[in-house]
Amino acid sequence: MAYSAPISPSLSFFKTPQLTRFSFPFSPLYSSPRIQNLSLPTMKNKTWSSSVVVAATAAEKQKKKRYPGESKGFVEEMRFVAMRLHTKEQAKEGEKETKAPEERPVAKWEPTVEGYLRFLVDSKLVYDTLEEIISQSTFPTYAEFKNTGLERAEKLDTDLKWFKEQGYEIPEPTATGKKYSQYLKDLADKDPPSFICHFYNIYFAHSAGGRMIGRKVAERILDNRELEFYKWDGDLSELLQNVREKLNKVAEEWTREEKNHCLEETEKSFKYSDAEFKNTGLERAEKLDTDLKWFKEQGYEIPEPTATGKKYSQYLKDLADKDPPSFICHFYNIYFAHSAGGRMIGRKVAERILDNRELEFYKWDGDLSELLQNVREKLNKVAEEWTREEKNHCLEETEKSFKYSGEILRLILS
Repeated sequence: MAYSAPISPSLSFFKTPQLTRFSFPFSPLYSSPRIQNLSLPTMKNKTWSSSVVVAATAAEKQKKKRYPGESKGFVEEMRFVAMRLHTKEQAKEGEKETKAPEERPVAKWEPTVEGYLRFLVDSKLVYDTLEEIISQSTFPTYAEFKNTGLERAEKLDTDLKWFKEQGYEIPEPTATGKKYSQYLKDLADKDPPSFICHFYNIYFAHSAGGRMIGRKVAERILDNRELEFYKWDGDLSELLQNVREKLNKVAEEWTREEKNHCLEETEKSFKYSDAEFKNTGLERAEKLDTDLKWFKEQGYEIPEPTATGKKYSQYLKDLADKDPPSFICHFYNIYFAHSAGGRMIGRKVAERILDNRELEFYKWDGDLSELLQNVREKLNKVAEEWTREEKNHCLEETEKSFKYSGEILRLILS
């Protein structure tokens, strides 16, 4: 991607968590060439005549262009595109470079029950959405996929009830899960080929890599308990083959353009299922909820959010939908500022008014330096896709981020 100014490859866009001003952060659709009727001149111009024949031959070859996997059916085309979005460590056909922690071998992961629960809750929301759309739709294409045996929502419901019985608190779905759920609903109404792409990737990925991840996580944190999420009623290979045949049958009715459009949606499917900033370990909402409950237990009345807090919350929601680079700027400043100057302020306030009690707001599960570095790498990875103008736009948003954060910080002195 070309930038308006050269950037040294040794410099990263997001670098250090300093509370200062800083410098950070048509795919062509298939078209068949048409060969017009040409009448050759009577003169003996062999060079010209040969070039027409060559052009016609090339055009015929172009008409017969085959897409990777096409000879085996459209499902194989989708599988081929999906595999390319994996890393070499995840799949032998993978072309993606390993960067983010979750792209490393599962054996190197360090999962937590809390993080796993967030994953299960978001997964249930997504499967609920898919299965509700399929079961309630009168659209013939979707009717093909009712009661396939791959449904997961009920299984996840059983697993979450088990976690609750063990004393774990079941969290609410994350903003990413809610956003994906709504996106699927919108696609189902407006863009069936794209919806089918997500349907395929979600169910087939879970039956393959998803099961492997489930086993590894169970070994680490669940004493090898096999969750219902990873069990199917019937032979899984047969269930998958039945759905594979139905998908190919549906795709036979699509034009080449519709098929390509579906394939192009694959990357979005992976984006949502592997959101860059999901479960980073920096999340603070649950920690703050614990602290506020403690204050209430001490007899303090918990006030409503101020007008400034509500205004900033709405501003962030608006940015997330309309201006991702600016939203990322706020994300960076809020989390990294809290991990640096925010902790220092917390200690000082605790000394003055809380008898040195350390609030959960200032504690992290895991090594904070590693958590910050992981997020820093993800931020730089995201910014690699931005133009220089988008990066500058992000930098310009810093002032607003500090303005809102400063107004909220001043509440400590009110």
